[in-house]
Amino acid sequence: MPRGVTLKNCRLLFLLLFASIVSGCGGDKELIVEDVVDAESIVVTNAGRVFVSGSTNIYEVIKKQDGSYLKLKLFDRAQRCEVGGISLIQNGDYLYAHCTTSHTKVKSSESLLLAAKIVEPQPTEYDVDRNALHPSMEVEVVTTLKNLLLPAGMAVDGSGNLYLADTGKNAIFQITFATPTIVSSIEKWNQTPIHSVSGLEWINNNLYYTAMKEGSLIATLGYVTRNPDGSAGQSSTVYERAYTVFDDITPFQQGIVITDYLKGSLIYWKDGKVAAETARDSFLAPSAVAIGRSPLFSESDLLVTEKGVLLDDNPSVGNRLSRATATF
Repeated sequence: MPRGVTLKNCRLLFLLLFASIVSGCGGDKELIVEDVVDAESIVVTNAGRVFVSGSTNIYEVIKKQDGSYLKLKLFDRAQRCEVGGISLIQNGDYLYAHCTTSHTKVKSSESLLLAAKIVEPQPTEYDVDRNALHPSMEVEVVTTLKNLLLPAGMAVDGSGNLYLADTGKNAIFQITFATPTIVSSIEKWNQTPIHSVSGLEWINNNLYYTAMKEGSLIATLGYVTRNPDGSAGQSSTVYERAYTVFDDITPFQQGIVITDYLKGSLIYWKDGKVAAETARDSFLAPSAVAIGRSPLFSESDLLVTEKGVLLDDNPSVGNRLSRATATF
């Protein structure tokens, strides 16, 4: 979810988003699960298991015998997170997430790093109780993210280090672990500011990101190179689009799929240009995209979280996980 929008431009962004939402939704897609409030992130594991998050919970999506889908919540009692929702990523045998909770009585907020071990095998509909609570996975708090102001997207490198975008500080933080649930260090990684950085994804030796151009309403796609010693190198912008917001990114074939949050489309960026794009308003404020995998989906399936209108849990206007066929 786009974050860190300043007071100077938030009104215009709201109007752009409202215009996008009310203009309708087109395209060929399938509803997978709904009632994912402020739908935010997707993880598809190597084994093809699917996890999705919103602002109130993390869910595993399973397929029932009748072909429909069911979501199993990983929190028994969840506390609503801030507007951005719960970002989610896989790192080895664990799911990691962060959630910023508000304490209205003292007018403060607290960001937490969460983890849940991915337990095999995948549950079936017969393992589920009436409350659709996950039968074998639990979420625990790993640490408080005290130095981060407004956490956003996450990425993991080949060494198991976690990278966390901080929209509020225009920074990317690196988190290292002693064990999967014990943090060794949390340090700022990038050397130059990246304004309103949101989505992150490692591709080869570059950390790609979505952000906003400083002092403008121009969405950007860029990357930071990694030096041989693991430190951050130079950052470069490779694509810009005015009057919109880019949110999530994921590698696909030889290019990158980008969610255009305000336009309601998926962009296929390849060889330095937009090679293809879905129709405007194909999705209702798409916040994340992932490539499907057997057995639940195929590698030609694009899984998309549709946030809809912020802080509105109406299932007919976003708040869901959808599937579309990639035509790129």
